[in-house]
Amino acid sequence: MKYVALILFFISTSLSFSQSESKHKCISEFDRFFDKFSVNPDYQKAKILYPLKLYYIYNLTTGEQKTKVFNNYKEWKFRDFSKDNLGITEDKKEFKVTIKTIKNKKLYKLKGVDSTVDITYWFEKIKDCWYLTRINDKSRL
Repeated sequence: MKYVALILFFISTSLSFSQSESKHKCISEFDRFFDKFSVNPDYQKAKILYPLKLYYIYNLTTGEQKTKVFNNYKEWKFRDFSKDNLGITEDKKEFKVTIKTIKNKKLYKLKGVDSTVDITYWFEKIKDCWYLTRINDKSRL
């Protein structure tokens, strides 16, 4: 009986994973992936590699860092990336966005123009699919 329950559990888990993957198909071109990732909450949550680690500065004096871990999609809050380059008004940009390529990774860097915001989102291409894999927050708030 235990074995039947165990087998049923694995089958249901694999079915839900394959349904999730088919619902959110891979986009191998980063720009197209990021356009969808930026504005679609369900797609964004599906394209994060959990557990996702956010490294941030805990103590401004010593520079001591801490880590916050998002273990699953329920812990992640949607982040709209679509307005990062716009700022409050079109003539005043609040952030400068740069994207750096390192092999199969894209580093999306968000830097405050008149603030200490300094956040890097690490995206990695794994088996022809892009995922958010890490966040480094060096902001001094």
